[in-house]
Amino acid sequence: MVPISEELQSYGISDEAYQQKRKEISGGDKSQAAQDNVVEALLQERVEQATEWVGKQIAYWYYAVFKDRRDRDSFKEQQLSHQCRINALEMEGADKVQINASAAPMKIGRRWSAM
Repeated sequence: MVPISEELQSYGISDEAYQQKRKEISGGDKSQAAQDNVVEALLQERVEQATEWVGKQIAYWYYAVFKDRRDRDSFKEQQLSHQCRINALEMEGADKVQINASAAPMKIGRRWSAM
């Protein structure tokens, strides 16, 4: 398992935010389950606080990575991340989106395609 400080950094969560949330949620409990609960709560807050589709996409993706690292089902978060990406593309005026299984959608002129 990745040390918690490195993992937090990979999700863009500061140690300060983690410590504050840890005090709110788990008090002095330093078990892995308690740490996971704190990180999960912070990731959920990121999703809820994101005001743009791209921010939500990233937040859901980090949440999926977090679950994957713990061998938990992350399908829902992956699906939501990709849906947020599609919503962002639509907001940018895309009228067609082509996605393949090996890449994220990219804009090519007014048409979107995956490379």
